[in-house]
Amino acid sequence: MKKVVNVMLAAMICGVMFVGCGGGGSKPAATESNQIEVTEIVTKSAEDLMLDEFEQFVDEYIEVLKQAMAGDADAIAKSEELASQYEDLMQRLTEADDEGRFSEEHGERAEKIGEKMAAAFE
Repeated sequence: MKKVVNVMLAAMICGVMFVGCGGGGSKPAATESNQIEVTEIVTKSAEDLMLDEFEQFVDEYIEVLKQAMAGDADAIAKSEELASQYEDLMQRLTEADDEGRFSEEHGERAEKIGEKMAAAFE
């Protein structure tokens, strides 16, 4: 997992250099006669929610950095704000990993998210 965190950190640094300075459930389903609604309840672990947050962050960060690279001054300012959020999120991800709370699946998902960020700036 340390490799994953390093990949994500490297991707973040690459993104900054270019700048130059859902839900957890499903919709209710109904029977054919529409008389009974059935709702599926999906629970997620804290680690899954953290990775959801990280993925949402990466999607937003990629978009903001692309705008900043195009010269958007507001996006440049927003990218600096997001860099601070990134540091906090990376600290929480690292702590979860250090404490052994990440499963192999969590590690694989985190790596894919980091690769998505790195690929956006290749």
